[in-house]
Amino acid sequence: MTALVVKNFKAAEGKFEALGDYFKLVLGDTRSFDGCIKVDVYADESAATFTLVEEWETFSAHDNYVSWRTDQGDVDETGALLDGGIDNGLTVFEWGTKTDHFYNQRKSSLDSRLVKLIDSLLEKDCANESFNASANE
Repeated sequence: MTALVVKNFKAAEGKFEALGDYFKLVLGDTRSFDGCIKVDVYADESAATFTLVEEWETFSAHDNYVSWRTDQGDVDETGALLDGGIDNGLTVFEWGTKTDHFYNQRKSSLDSRLVKLIDSLLEKDCANESFNASANE
């Protein structure tokens, strides 16, 4: 099970490009941080917003990452690029752990129906080939 964290960064006036450059500089470290599975970045220039969709092994791994970034001084540096600083320019959402239970249940149902459909089509195709073969004789 994995933890999903979504962060919205609202760039300060005239800082959108600088914030994007900053992410290019630091996200390699994020992606290689222990417990990080992936980070996807979405940019909306018209809203001067970057959204990071992060998947972590656990929320604890994400907490360790945030502590590390804070200790590095990166949180203060990011805050300088945000509208209203870190307290007002960053919104963080944490969703529960990812589960594939519903997907796997639905996938299993779809898989069995797909197998039946393919079998049915193959039977019809074979019947048509037999018909076509006898018609060509």
